[in-house]
Amino acid sequence: QGARELLNTPAAGTAVRQYAGPASGSALPLGTTRIAYAASDACGNADTCAFEIVVKAAPAKLDLVCPGNATIRLATGQTSAVFTYATPTTSGTCPGGATLTRTAGPASGATVKEGVTTVAYRATDACGNSKTCSFTVTVVAPGPVTPATYCLAGAERPWTEWLERVEIGGVDNASSKCDTRCGYGDFTALKASVTAGATASLRVTPGLSWPGHRPELYLRVFVDWNADGDFEDAGEVVITERPGFAAFARTFPVPTGVVGGVRMRVTLKTGAYAEPCGTFDQGEVEDYTLVVGSGAQAFAGTGGGGAETTQRLIGAFGTATAPAQELSVRAFPNPTSVTLTVTSSASATSLRLYSLLGQQVYQQTLVPLVGAEAGSTVSTQLEVEQFARGVYLLSVEDASGQRKSVRVVLE
Repeated sequence: QGARELLNTPAAGTAVRQYAGPASGSALPLGTTRIAYAASDACGNADTCAFEIVVKAAPAKLDLVCPGNATIRLATGQTSAVFTYATPTTSGTCPGGATLTRTAGPASGATVKEGVTTVAYRATDACGNSKTCSFTVTVVAPGPVTPATYCLAGAERPWTEWLERVEIGGVDNASSKCDTRCGYGDFTALKASVTAGATASLRVTPGLSWPGHRPELYLRVFVDWNADGDFEDAGEVVITERPGFAAFARTFPVPTGVVGGVRMRVTLKTGAYAEPCGTFDQGEVEDYTLVVGSGAQAFAGTGGGGAETTQRLIGAFGTATAPAQELSVRAFPNPTSVTLTVTSSASATSLRLYSLLGQQVYQQTLVPLVGAEAGSTVSTQLEVEQFARGVYLLSVEDASGQRKSVRVVLE
């Protein structure tokens, strides 16, 4: 870019002429420009002067920005994970742009093992500029998401408004106002499958105590993406909406660099948005587990009363395989303290009992009835005195991978 120089005009009565350089107000090129003047008057006096103007180019700028650090929590049975990240971005003023080179660490989409891996990049341009940046990916061993690491939350009076149904990633959970306790439901044993770098779809249906009830409900959903035991980091408030009193459906982005189980907290509060921790007056809070980046096999429980809910196995590419025949399961008496009778489809091949923390506490192999008519059932007696009192999820599975679960209470 050139520059313009404004020169002072000499006083009247003196003859001045410019004999070198551009006129005042001209655009000047990069480099040094010499400007010279001569002056004379009626008395025969004469003089000259000259000066130089140096125009320098502004230094070319170059900027390089890397993605932020990432943490991947391995799922059970994994020893490594695929790490996908955004390409670092460059910007600058040097003609011809910049050249980007990876100087350390894996390329995006490569497999990384447990531990800390550093990825580094360098950008250079034709003007001699050079910039570097780096970021890390930390791969941590599998570990359960336990309620003890999270703050308590819930409503004191869920009697007129509560979370009646939550649907996400293969989980379709119908619940009541008093699940783990009144005003809070711990459904972290239910594992919803979502994909890193994609969007997840969530549908929430509020429960209302009578048909004409029209409360002003506020929905806020949190996800602990980095699994550090809180919902306070950037991007961990994924939905903030006022659905009124109707069912509500929204999508939210799943960040890249997250793999494994993370906790989702769904809060429904009357009259205002809920914080992730603490209790409030009316509404309900429920916790779930999102399994990111893998089609984890999971089971879906229900909120109570022995009602059934189905979750089909999710394959490695997130597609569900339709069962050849509907699987069924019932458990009675429920609650029970000594013996539980489980009636399931004749095609069932296994029976499992899980705590609400997702821990398997019992497994039994079932022998399917070959040639049984559609709709045939078999009954199994389960002695439950050996188990701690509390709420469990009873799950049966058949050879096709179809799974069905029912919530049981041992008292």
